Parts: sequence; C-alpha cells; structure tokens
Amino acid sequence: MAIDIRQTALTRGRYDRLAPVYDLMEALIEQFSFHRWRERLWSRVRGERILEVGVGTGKNMPYYPSQAQVTAIDLSEKMLAQARKRAQQLGLEDETAVFYGFYEFYVVRDEEPVGELDVNGYSGQV
Repeated sequence: MAIDIRQTALTRGRYDRLAPVYDLMEALIEQFSFHRWRERLWSRVRGERILEVGVGTGKNMPYYPSQAQVTAIDLSEKMLAQARKRAQQLGLEDETAVFYGFYEFYVVRDEEPVGELDVNGYSGQV
C-alpha cells in the first residue's frame, strides 16, 4: 500500500494545530473514562523495551511500567513537544521515555534515521 503524502501532511497539520489544546478538549472524558482504560491497558503491557505508537501528548506516561524503556513515536512534532513536557513533569525524560518523530513510517530523530527499533512489547491507540 502506497503512502498518501498529501493525506499524511493534512493529518500532521491537524494534530499540530490541536496540540496546544488537545488535553483540554478531552479533559472530561479523560477524567470520567479514559484514565481507567489507560491504567488497565498499561497494567497488561509486558517487556523491557516497549514501543508506543501514537503517543500524542503523553497521557499514557503515568501508567508506563516502571522498569521499561518506552520508545514513544508520533506523527506530529507539536504533539511530541507536549509529550516531552509531560515526561519532564513526571521525571521520565531520562529514565523511561525516549521520543522519536514519526514521518511516513520512518523513525527519525532530529531528521536522521535511527535504524531498527529493538522492542519486545507495544501499545497504540486509534
């Protein structure tokens, strides 16, 4: 299946625009529902090296397994910026959360490919 570059750019732009207010937009449903779902989901994730696809603003971070190295990727750099802030607030930026941009299915860091990801668990939301 070919990647639709135009659609990818539209999606990236949409999430870039929403990033500053994304958590606020979902605050009520997060408080009453999603946080319980996140806790259950992450209590079942196993492995020392975990890939989270679509990290968004990092709302799963409080539930990351304590001994795991989590590689978190997202299509939107502005969503990743919010996730990095959350990682800093939670004290995870050095120990468990490693962030990469997600660009048309290539994992990159600072615009350079990082090679293959070595993971033995994964999580992603749709």
